[in-house]
Amino acid sequence: MIRTARRPTSRRAPVRSDALRSAIVGASLVAATQPIFLGNGLVFAIVLAMLALGALVVKGNQPVAIPVALCAFVGWAVVSIGWSRDPRGTVYALVALITTVVMGIAFSRYGLRAVTRGLLGGAIFVLVTSVVLAWVVPSVGRVSDAYGFGAIQGIYDHRNTFATVMVLGATMAIARLMAGEGRALVSLVMIAAFAAATISAQSSTALAITFAVLVVALGLAGASRIDVRILRAVLPITLIALLGFAVPWAVRSLDSIIVFLGRDETLTGRTEIWDLVLEASAESPAAGYGWGGVWTSQVGRSIQEAFGYEAANSAHNGYLEVLLEVGIVGLTLYVLTAAPALYRSVELAVSDRRFVSLALVLSVLLAYNVTEARAVRPVGTLILALVAASSLGLWRVPRHRARARPHDTSPRQRAAPSLQQETEPSSRRGHLNGRRSVRSSAMRSTSSSRRL
Repeated sequence: MIRTARRPTSRRAPVRSDALRSAIVGASLVAATQPIFLGNGLVFAIVLAMLALGALVVKGNQPVAIPVALCAFVGWAVVSIGWSRDPRGTVYALVALITTVVMGIAFSRYGLRAVTRGLLGGAIFVLVTSVVLAWVVPSVGRVSDAYGFGAIQGIYDHRNTFATVMVLGATMAIARLMAGEGRALVSLVMIAAFAAATISAQSSTALAITFAVLVVALGLAGASRIDVRILRAVLPITLIALLGFAVPWAVRSLDSIIVFLGRDETLTGRTEIWDLVLEASAESPAAGYGWGGVWTSQVGRSIQEAFGYEAANSAHNGYLEVLLEVGIVGLTLYVLTAAPALYRSVELAVSDRRFVSLALVLSVLLAYNVTEARAVRPVGTLILALVAASSLGLWRVPRHRARARPHDTSPRQRAAPSLQQETEPSSRRGHLNGRRSVRSSAMRSTSSSRRL
């Protein structure tokens, strides 16, 4: 019998690598939401650039997939500096756009487990620091004006931003619960904590989106029990029906829906801003006024004067904001990035619940775009790039592998190799394969000696 010495292995290295990846993801989420200690100028741009560099330096264990439509969208935004009404503002906005897109694509290499833990950890950090700040320094951590007096805004200059992060945290906790990662009781406690923080922010939009996330999660859980072939046939029809019938019906019935939700018919003045934004967009429909070059230029000041409120610094609608800044071309490229990512993430989610975080977090972004301009904010472009690249990478690799096995074509089966790669560190896989090969060689030599 041949004895071979075991190669010493360390399980701590993969654990440390995953912890480092999650830490970078969490720090990037906090930075992309623009807390008050970063501002929105040079310091903010430097921090984003450093985090993007760190995201590239840290290696991942998943293949990289770069969506073409996303690159075209970024390229069109870069070109818009040529006709921007505020070139300096466009430069700062482009730094945020490019760095967050680089982060999102780099994070797609880390694996969903590290990304989910990172986003969840970043949201927990915001929750703890914001509650402490609101308790210790209420003049900073709470809203002091008449509208929303006493609401927690934490480390941000507006309570809606704090509420957005809380919704993202609740979404990640729901995804963690559905994926069966960790103890269910811990996930439920986190969901309750994020929900309580959302209520303390007094944001009805955040509460509505949290409820919508629960509905979507239940729908994905129910769809995962249906045969995959049926889902692949029904899912495109469902998405077309939603976009072709449900959305137009909601637009026509917007007044009735708003009254039912207990809001005023203008959605706190949002519908008036939307009309003014559409009027301004009609003057430059194809190209817009430049990425990030609207609200610090005469175009933005004209909208503010017509609205009668100088603090209005966005269209309060992500899709209209994209239309205003980069025109119909930019909005088309944005939709061509988001729609396929949504389709891929939904099919992956119904194939295996471990992928549900992609569909849920993208749903949060797309829902928020209806009443907030998250599409052009750094956190919005970070999420879009992350989901688009991750879903495309998980979609491509198993499909190429499935060509060698024509009978293994369901999304659940096609996703199995990538799932094994994520749940088992590369060093551990190599060590196990090495042990198997050494063991098989020893067995062959022993059998041959017996025959002799």
